[in-house]
Amino acid sequence: IGGVMDFHTKDARLSDTNKIRFNVNAMARYATANKENTGHLDFNIGFNKLAFLSSFTYSKYDDLMAGTIDGDTAYLRPTYQIAKDNKDTQVVNGNPSLQVNSKYSQINFMQKIVFAPTKRIKLDYGFHFSESSNAPRYDRLVTDANNDGKLDFSEWYYGPQIWQMHRLAFMHKGDNVFYNNLRVIAAYQHFEESRHDRRFNGTGSITSSAAKLRHQFEKLDAYSLNIDFDKKIGTKTSLFYGGEFVFNKVGSNSYRENIYTGEEEKLNPRYPNGS
Repeated sequence: IGGVMDFHTKDARLSDTNKIRFNVNAMARYATANKENTGHLDFNIGFNKLAFLSSFTYSKYDDLMAGTIDGDTAYLRPTYQIAKDNKDTQVVNGNPSLQVNSKYSQINFMQKIVFAPTKRIKLDYGFHFSESSNAPRYDRLVTDANNDGKLDFSEWYYGPQIWQMHRLAFMHKGDNVFYNNLRVIAAYQHFEESRHDRRFNGTGSITSSAAKLRHQFEKLDAYSLNIDFDKKIGTKTSLFYGGEFVFNKVGSNSYRENIYTGEEEKLNPRYPNGS
């Protein structure tokens, strides 16, 4: 079993008449299962040789409400953890079907610009940006490994996950011995993510290992250059060739923070820093 799922973002579209091409799309959605609120707007302004496309989406999700559960209580959330009076406290969930600490939000933005000075040449620039809020690691927050009735973790969440990309493409329709179509794509991407976790500290002791919140931060810069050619040779044969260069630079650091005193201790990073 195999296959390909091929996704494409929207393109800025030029006008094929003497009039300005203007298109607007808007969407709003509300879902009751997690009180989702999503809003989207994108619009295109196209001239004969120049076009712009802007797109923005915002989504906010509250704690998820589970569906009807018949028999298997493993999916219920009978208790959840809060910090109270300088210690972690486990409280009863008034509605065990409500998956407390599963909410997050996210924004996405895209800007594209197309410039086609001739019918054979096209330049295409794209900027993408996506950022989430803190996102709880729900499966860890409900873990009770030794079945003693006490949750293992007080905190476990991903920090804001950020991705941005600048992409510039040059396309040329040629008619020579080397190619019929040439495409050159240069791109720069930047990623940021983090993980944060702390064991349940029911005693409130400032010296306990459970009083220390572990932070892991990762950053990645990715550079790429891609060149593709295609050449039709006769009526039944085509030649495709090209090359690609990719370079990744990883930044990674980690430390443990005492939530009561603010004292920090260095930890080994998740990945080799600077690799």
